[in-house]
Amino acid sequence: MPELPEVERGRRVAASVAEGRRILAVRAARDDIVFEGLAPRRIRHALEGARVDAVERRGKHLFFALDRRPWPLFHFGMTGAFRVPDAHPLRLASSPRTLDASW
Repeated sequence: MPELPEVERGRRVAASVAEGRRILAVRAARDDIVFEGLAPRRIRHALEGARVDAVERRGKHLFFALDRRPWPLFHFGMTGAFRVPDAHPLRLASSPRTLDASW
């Protein structure tokens, strides 16, 4: 599981590419645990066009503070991370494999 420094790095990576920008497209898969009772199209509709005002962290949870609600919340779990082009991928201490740099 990621530790606080790894989550903070994820926050900084996301902030460097997302803050002040608009969400142009969202790809959401059906997941009845993560999006209980919500269809993926409702998630897309709610987030597309929103501006990311800030990327914040509370403990091991990250969230995008948008110019409107809802605000997406992220938890990396065992091997999760944000990846962006031209940035070195984060290698978690708990994972023996290195993540590639593709989107």
